[in-house]
Amino acid sequence: MSNIFTEFARLYLGPGEVLTAPRAESLLERILGERGSYWVPVWYDLGTPGCLDVQVGSGKGAGFYHLEVEELVQFEEIWVRFADEGTDADVIYEWAPVLGESAFDGYLRRRPCRYAFDEVRIVSQDRALLQRLPEGLPWEETAEGYKGACVGTYLALNERIDMAVGPGARFSAHVERTAGGLPTPTTPCHDGKPVSAVEPGELGGWVQRGDRAITRLDLLHAGRIVHRAAWGRRYERSSEEEWLSQCADGWDNCADELFVRLRGA
Repeated sequence: MSNIFTEFARLYLGPGEVLTAPRAESLLERILGERGSYWVPVWYDLGTPGCLDVQVGSGKGAGFYHLEVEELVQFEEIWVRFADEGTDADVIYEWAPVLGESAFDGYLRRRPCRYAFDEVRIVSQDRALLQRLPEGLPWEETAEGYKGACVGTYLALNERIDMAVGPGARFSAHVERTAGGLPTPTTPCHDGKPVSAVEPGELGGWVQRGDRAITRLDLLHAGRIVHRAAWGRRYERSSEEEWLSQCADGWDNCADELFVRLRGA
């Protein structure tokens, strides 16, 4: 079995262009091809003005490579984030079909994708923990533990693998989503890897390795949980608990410098 890629694409419509749901579904069928989505639920959304958001899964390579420029003539720019389960962090790249660039051209410019957060929440019943939390942050006690405003970024792997959907899942408007997992802007995250390259650095150890005095740690962006780490058993038969991570990053908290400059709010 090859590595599973979770691909998130945001396709920006050109001026005056309108994309209908049937057209979006037709484009998805071309992206999926005969193989379908590889162990990742297919998802798309036209809710963000001026663009189409897509999630698909692939094994050997991106599903956009075989599309013709003529099929993408409505779009002025396409951004892709993808998570390769064999790595530790998402990468991002962009390309412009209206300028004659191909998906492969964009792929050659791929780079690690950073994500943003603006708040930390910690679940803990240990009231002495406050003395050990990273200094310099405005920690407040809450009913569950502690919270603090903290503007930062990190690298993360946002795989949306769901083994219940099958290795060749096809698109359907009525696909039943598997229950459970951490809610994300697309489909639930059922597994994950620790974040890395956390800034500010003094918070990194707490997010990546945890502390036995902590039950759970959440990173949020604009009130939405974008990363969750908690003690738990990875498998039912596991004898010991581990500090397990789940990622729920999306385009809303994408902190890639070029994306923010060109497309960010």
